[in-house]
Amino acid sequence: MTDVKAEIISILRQSLAEFTKEEINFLVEEPENENFGDYFSNAALAFWANKESRIKNQKWKSPLELAQKIVNSIIHDSKFMIHFDRVEAVKPGFINFYLSQEYLIAQLSLVSGKTLLRYVHETERSFAGRRIMVEFTDPNPFKEFHIGHLYSNTVGESVSRLLEAMGANVKRANYQGDVGMHIAKSLYAIFQISNLKSQISNLEKKSAKERAEFLGQCYATGAKDYEDSEKAKREIEQLNKKIYDKD
Repeated sequence: MTDVKAEIISILRQSLAEFTKEEINFLVEEPENENFGDYFSNAALAFWANKESRIKNQKWKSPLELAQKIVNSIIHDSKFMIHFDRVEAVKPGFINFYLSQEYLIAQLSLVSGKTLLRYVHETERSFAGRRIMVEFTDPNPFKEFHIGHLYSNTVGESVSRLLEAMGANVKRANYQGDVGMHIAKSLYAIFQISNLKSQISNLEKKSAKERAEFLGQCYATGAKDYEDSEKAKREIEQLNKKIYDKD
């Protein structure tokens, strides 16, 4: 895979060499805020902080002007810019680099699965020592498990593994939705069914989709009663407390 950071450092050194023979120490980092690009550099600010270099190059009034001069030089280098969508100078004198979508897709196509995780693990440990919880899947007890849950499961597990590869201690969480007011409202409506035993017996013979629809209908009834009746509201809240207390 292309070492983009090394290429940025190289072209910035070439640009600064046009203005000074002094060795300028500068940074090229990945910003925490994506609005500042995929990489940013303080090269112009570092140059400006070097008094001797600045005195010899008094044609710029600010580090921002110098940063813009460097950017103007960089964007005309077609070989370098093939990786980038744009390069910008921003106040007070930072230079932000935005990778192109085409470049990112091309890099992903070079690796897959464990190869990508191994690359991340070997090159990026910025999350080392962090503890992160990732919640995903979260099935609805009143609806049949569907492709949307599978999507959430796939994305959640992918994010978890990438974070682990970057050094984080990841805890996976799944809120099953089996406690809460929605459960109390559904149970309240179920308990109002006159022939409850018969209904439950018949329910066991039905498909998962039909059972979920039954619970959904009960929830709708319980939710309506909760809003329309103070008596029902009190009973549902008491039932909810019993569920949490495991009474």
